[in-house]
Order: sequence, then structure tokens, then C-alpha cells
Amino acid sequence: MNLLKNMKSLLFLGLCTFLVLTLSYGNAPAAQTPNNAIPAIAEETNAGTSSTPLSADLNPSAVLFEAKKELKPVNICEGSKCSLMVTFDAPIDKITVEKFRQDTTGIPSGTTVLLNSTSGDLNSGVQLGLYIRNQRFNTSIGRAPGLKTSSQAVDGECFSACLLAFAGGVNRQIDPNDRLGFDALRARSKADTPAQFKEAVRSLGKYLDQMGVDRRLIDLMLETKGTTVQPLEWNRAKQLNLINTNVTTTFPWRIQALENGLLVVLATEKQVSGRYIISLGLTRQNNDYRLTIFVKPSSNGQNLGGLIDFLNSNGNLKLVAGKQVIKPTSIKPWQATTTGMQTIASLTEQDLLQLSSALEFELYLQDLGTNTYGLDNVTIFGTSGLKGAMKTLKK
Repeated sequence: MNLLKNMKSLLFLGLCTFLVLTLSYGNAPAAQTPNNAIPAIAEETNAGTSSTPLSADLNPSAVLFEAKKELKPVNICEGSKCSLMVTFDAPIDKITVEKFRQDTTGIPSGTTVLLNSTSGDLNSGVQLGLYIRNQRFNTSIGRAPGLKTSSQAVDGECFSACLLAFAGGVNRQIDPNDRLGFDALRARSKADTPAQFKEAVRSLGKYLDQMGVDRRLIDLMLETKGTTVQPLEWNRAKQLNLINTNVTTTFPWRIQALENGLLVVLATEKQVSGRYIISLGLTRQNNDYRLTIFVKPSSNGQNLGGLIDFLNSNGNLKLVAGKQVIKPTSIKPWQATTTGMQTIASLTEQDLLQLSSALEFELYLQDLGTNTYGLDNVTIFGTSGLKGAMKTLKK
């Protein structure tokens, strides 16, 4: 049994070595450049862009790790659930990653690494993720203030390099209030050729494949412009399988007859934040379909008038199924109802066929960003029962 376990460990280390060699720049051996595995990719950060690794600016983080001397699993509670965890609350660079390796060598598999980091370099994020997977650790996001022998975890942040490290966990779990984010990917310097950049991105894709994370995460990073960290919402992270626990189940579409005899197909989902309930109502109008979107607050006190004005000015209604983006044609703007608010748009039959061909789709009510009304940017709906409902509406 031990021999089989050792063989599996050696096989995984072999895969890790292959990844580092693939990501290494030029012909230099990976062992000589262990912290330059993605030389053709850099990040744009809030501090600006740089053609050199960011770790040179992060040396103070070493002091934080030196002060702890040795990391030991402690009992950390997330809500009512408590488990043994180790914390990584620092920038992710070659110094902190190496120190973390040294301090956690004897920690048993199955321990959760509680990550909280907003800066670092991509390669160090990959190296930390590979180490976490090799040790069979789980990952979560959060902080543990006042850490001694036990602590209560609070919301945390995990951006860019941390996002890649988080992907290394066997089981990856976060709370909806934890913040995930990513920066833009770009060539590290003008001297890098398009072929080198493409190879580095391909290797990064291999890493995500190995961790079981959807490569569309790279597409989001490549599509991002500027220096602002882009939020990755809980629903999208789940869809990309970055979060692989606490998977929610979407509700099927159902048919209901209105008092005037009109058939309507309904689907309802509660947003992750818990502040709003979103319902979709589909009816047939001649050869096209009419989609009514209802937004109902789950409690009193929401400023619906302000939210209506906000969506009418900043809304960007779209449905996303895989790589298919569908933008319904607006028929009526957002208006107040007796219990909430609604808008009406039209869809073609081809639009609905594209949606129903996927297992689930995303509903966006606004452009990517935050708002003061607590409305989630995206709500995920399943497609179970949608095809059958379309046939019923066509009769």
C-alpha cells in the first residue's frame, strides 16, 4: 500500500516537473529558474505595470512569515463549521512560497489552507498551487485575526496569483462574501514574441487542466484591459469549477396557465447574496418569444426606486450559455410592480434553442461591476424542462 502511495506521489511530481519545464523560458533548466516559470506573462496591477517579476517589491512579506517561525494546523471556524487549517496571509512571491513549503512539510493531507492575498507574481501562484495539490491540501478563502490555538475566520480576498494558488486545492470552498479577482494578462516585455506569449498561456492552460479548472478563466484574464482588479463572482467561479464544493442545484422550468388562458413558462432562482429573487417568465408572441424578468427583494428596506433608475441607466441585459452570448431586444424598461420590479424583452426561437442546448445559463442584468443595491451581477438558471416547455408554447 505504501509502495502504491509513493508511486502516485512520484507520478504527480513528474507531472509538476513537466509543467515547470513547459512554462520555463528559453532553454534554461527548470531547477535553475524555479521561480521564473511564466516569463512571458506579467500582470497589470493597481500599482502599475512592470516588465520584471513583482516579487522584488514584496520582500517585506518574508518578515511576516519569519515571525511565525513554524506553521501548525489550528482550529479555525467558518460560521458553525470548524476544522484544522493553516493560514497563508501574505503576498505570494518566491520567498513566502518557499517559507510556506518549509513550514508545512509535515502537515497531513486533507488540511485546509486558508488563503488571503491580493498581490504577487503568477509563477509563484502556480508553484504554490502545485505544492498544495502535491500535499493533497484543500483551499479556502479568508482571514483568521488573533490566531493562536483557534480562531473564527472572517471574509478574505484572493486576487490573481492567489487565484492560481487557490486552484491547487483538492477541495476548494469559499463563502459568497469572500472576494475573488484577477488582473489582465499581457506580455512581460516588448522583447517577447507572440509565439512565446502564446506558449506561456498554453502552459498556464495545462496547469488549470491539471487542477480541474475551466480554461475560460484564462479567456477572462486575456479579455481584461487596464490595471483594475476584475471581480470574479461566486456563481461564475462555480461555473468554472474553481469552486468545487457547495454546488447548488438549479430549479427546473414549469408551465403555468394565467387567468386569461395564456401559458407562461417560469423559472425562479435566489441570488447568491440572498437579497433578491429572480424569476423568468416566457410566453409566445407570434413567431417570437417574450421574456419577462421579475426582481423581488427577499426582505423589506431595499431601495427599488433607485435600483430601477440604476438599471435603466446602466443595465446590460444578456444571457450567456457557454460561449454563446444572447442579447434580448428590450420591449419595456424596468418598472415597479406590486412586489418588486420587472422588465420585458423579446427572444427568437433560435436564441432559446441555444440556451436549452446548455445545462445552465447566466443572466446578467448590468455590466460587470458593483452597485450599492446588493444586486448580484449574474444569476445562474438551469435549462431542465425548457425544451419541453417550448414545444408546449408552440402548440
